[in-house]
Amino acid sequence: MGHRSHQKAYLDLKRRMRQTPLGFPDGPAAEEVLRLLFRPEEAEVVARLPLVPMTARRIARRLGRPEHEVVPLLDGMADRGLIIDLRDDGERSGRPRTWYCIAPPVVGFFEFSLMRRRSDVDQGALARAYERLFDEGPAAWPDLMSGETPIGRTLVNEDAVAPPDLAELLTWERASAVVAEAGTWSLSLCYCRHKQEHLGRACAAPMDNCMALGNGAKYVVRHGLGRAADRAEALDVLARARDAGLVQIADNVRNRPTWICNCCGCCCLQLQAINRHGVLNAIRTSPFLATVEAEKCRGCGRCARRCPIQAITLRAERARPGPGEAASPPGSPRAERQAARKSRLHAEVDDAVCLGCGLCERECRHEALRMVAREPRLVTPEGTLERILTQALERGKLQHLLFDDQEGVPLQVLNRLAGAVLRMPVVRRALLARHLRSRFLGYLASGARRAGGDATQSIEG
Repeated sequence: MGHRSHQKAYLDLKRRMRQTPLGFPDGPAAEEVLRLLFRPEEAEVVARLPLVPMTARRIARRLGRPEHEVVPLLDGMADRGLIIDLRDDGERSGRPRTWYCIAPPVVGFFEFSLMRRRSDVDQGALARAYERLFDEGPAAWPDLMSGETPIGRTLVNEDAVAPPDLAELLTWERASAVVAEAGTWSLSLCYCRHKQEHLGRACAAPMDNCMALGNGAKYVVRHGLGRAADRAEALDVLARARDAGLVQIADNVRNRPTWICNCCGCCCLQLQAINRHGVLNAIRTSPFLATVEAEKCRGCGRCARRCPIQAITLRAERARPGPGEAASPPGSPRAERQAARKSRLHAEVDDAVCLGCGLCERECRHEALRMVAREPRLVTPEGTLERILTQALERGKLQHLLFDDQEGVPLQVLNRLAGAVLRMPVVRRALLARHLRSRFLGYLASGARRAGGDATQSIEG
């Protein structure tokens, strides 16, 4: 009977996770991850937790349990990175308050489980389960890589941008400015390279350069998922990562991003989604695109080897007649000799794949590569709340944020009704149109800020 009860708890947890904006994967590897991370009682509780922040008192009422029993359970799971707690120190309200909600799988409890070395969970088994899950590809987790709004966005290497173009970069498009203005910083083990270490495939890139910012850093430090850092150290880590040829990928928001990853093409799962599974929208590109000046290119291949997602290839081009040398008539012996000359190689960038990171430009010794502005400029969500709402709308999950079906029958009915309406083709097409979507989500976000008060402000930093 107990085994059957435990099985139901994990099935309920998986169903709840699928209601989050980025969903949850299917299959035995995904179920193994849940069993490795969550105890049966925890799975039962998290399956009832809200998708938006809620006080312990309301959660206790939802669970039908005393608050003094629920708070230690919630705090214990927050310490292990399984749920999110948002704290207000009471400066505005006069009393400290805490809200709790589900931690999404990504970016969330998947990463938190390997951001430090720990003995309370079998990290080797977790790494193997994560790898099997990734091997299954997008078909096992279609929500994660679908939609126009990915989790992260590429930050161009500022040293690769010409001064006039660099002056046009907005603050939130500069890694150095994002880090310098964060206010709070933390450093942790890189989830991806730590996972690869357990698989015996870790590369030589630095391990301890996963950076959390602002409220994200406060959460990481509060629960021992990483260590506190200051501005100088954070900027130094950023510079060393650039020198190591790593791609800097940030939280896909303009205001107060909560993390920056320093990524390699061999370990990073976002980059590997492109390399191994061909998911070109896995990461939002920077506002720049690498271009090659063919007449300067010597075909050395350094840029192609440096590119983390194989967006650069070497193409053979027949040598042209030299200065003062006329082309011979087709079919003549001289033309045949010219055609037989060794082909000249030059680099070619695939615009559809290029992230605009700028690593190739730094690698080129012949000034044949430059970063040019990408048109049209891509839209980035204003803040975390808008990103969450946008991702939920694109993936057909918005009804779960608007009407939580754990709050009783009336909201269950509204949840299903809203879901049916949002799935109607005419409604879906209208809401996904950029202009209407912007107004609609802006209205929802402003309403959430009014209703959520300090809890919503904690989400947005």
